[in-house]
Amino acid sequence: EAQRSRRSSNLTALMARERMHSSRRYKKPVELSGEGIDIKIDAGGIRDIEFLVQCLQRVYGGEEPWLRSGGTLFSLQKLHDKRHISSKEFHDLTSAYEFLRHLEHRLQLRQGQQTHRLPLSGLELRILRRCMEGYEAGEYGLGDLVATVTRRMAAVADIYQRVIYQQQTRQHQEVEEAEFRLRSLLEPTASDQSNQQILERLATDAPALYETACRRDLSIQARKNLFRFFSAAFTTSERYSAVVRHPSAVNRALVIFDSSDFLTDILVRHPEEIAALEQWDETPSRLGMGQLFESVLGATPVNNDPVVEYLAASELSDGERLALLRQHYRHRVFTAGARDLAELRNVYPSFSANTAAAEDAIAAAYGIAGSPEGLAVLGLWRLGAGEFDILSDADLIFVCDHDDHREELSKSAAHLMQALAAYTQHGMVFPVDARLRPQGGDGIASTKPNLGRL
Repeated sequence: EAQRSRRSSNLTALMARERMHSSRRYKKPVELSGEGIDIKIDAGGIRDIEFLVQCLQRVYGGEEPWLRSGGTLFSLQKLHDKRHISSKEFHDLTSAYEFLRHLEHRLQLRQGQQTHRLPLSGLELRILRRCMEGYEAGEYGLGDLVATVTRRMAAVADIYQRVIYQQQTRQHQEVEEAEFRLRSLLEPTASDQSNQQILERLATDAPALYETACRRDLSIQARKNLFRFFSAAFTTSERYSAVVRHPSAVNRALVIFDSSDFLTDILVRHPEEIAALEQWDETPSRLGMGQLFESVLGATPVNNDPVVEYLAASELSDGERLALLRQHYRHRVFTAGARDLAELRNVYPSFSANTAAAEDAIAAAYGIAGSPEGLAVLGLWRLGAGEFDILSDADLIFVCDHDDHREELSKSAAHLMQALAAYTQHGMVFPVDARLRPQGGDGIASTKPNLGRL
């Protein structure tokens, strides 16, 4: 009944939204009379993507609390993980959202006001296209900015209409088929039945895990998260075998399931990370060293993490290296957080471990960007102070010598930022902020890498 109520309120919100925009919504943007495309509220714009995410969260979030999270890109990743959107829909929506957000920022910086509408002037469009190329050179194929925007928004509008229509159809069917009936409180729920199936399979395949799952001393929170973890592990044979091979690690994870939603979410999304709980001593734990490179403008990383060295020298494609970087950084962060809980570490060793992981990630991104000679990367605030935390962003400044090629090094700095902050199907490493404000919060912010001179 609660789920039906949520879907009913969802349908009401959808109908209200459709009525509100009926005068202009699903016209092609270029056909709007005398107006440029509004990348926020026109069909397939930013607002459609955000509304679609919120709609799916309301529909499925009641039975799957894990889906209830903020952040549009993060929520899209969760909806994809739970197969509520397809891989193609996930790719189209995330790439369009990132593209439109970047375009929105440049529109507002160019005009100095809160605007979301593309200009009509050919000169202004050419300037805007150059601004986009300066940050994401070549990624979006911006030969014709209007055509690119129209194509991406049309793809979003198609997904929006298809998914929303499915939800409306399902809601109508549920209303027609709904019958009032009393249910015994002793009648098993779908969750109870699923848990029983998990126990039956564990009893056959992994008696040690079966004993863990049947422990009477587990808290309600730990038991719920343990079965979430097992459910995720059962989705593929590779995940399941990784869990079965490490029964002692599952025992170690009970404190995580009882205490940390953040670390639990990592294990639920990536059950293979359970192996990390048996390999702490093998994980590099270099403390923050105050500098990333042997000399200020040198290109030799100072670290003992073999994955960082491999990424810098590897001939893999950029996509493969970005995926490996994200997986390795997630592994480092998860291991550090698990040790915090298991060993009750002081906050400063925890900061040092996270700072070291962030420094190594930046060094790896430096290698992915081609190890540009003459470019220095400086860390500020929490990163610079060695107090980088799980949800911190990296405040960076890029510096080069007065006589170096600033335009080429600016592209290298943008490439480095993209390697760290781009949201892919493997997530992101961490946000990067390169907007230096000389006057503090009142200064002018730039979305481009701030390249200073020595």
